[in-house]
Amino acid sequence: MMHCDTYSLVIEILNSIGIFVDIEATDIDLTEYAIDSLSFITFIIELEKHFNIELPDDCLVLNNYKSLKGFCQIINELIIDNKIHLNESNISES
Repeated sequence: MMHCDTYSLVIEILNSIGIFVDIEATDIDLTEYAIDSLSFITFIIELEKHFNIELPDDCLVLNNYKSLKGFCQIINELIIDNKIHLNESNISES
């Protein structure tokens, strides 16, 4: 999945939970948006479900979201790691 696609999907997830951000922006600092703890947890859960990943604990702090592009890069890395682990599991089961 390309970075651009991940960025757009993350913005769609934000919009779906009522956090409206400008999809045309080149980058977004999520800490500038009034995200309460419930919205933040909902956002994280939706990301994990949509991308089939589990965000590490150090990603679960709102102040780590100064750059949505940087965060999307973390998501892409987790997606790749998840695919590698799935492939390794399938090979070991064969």
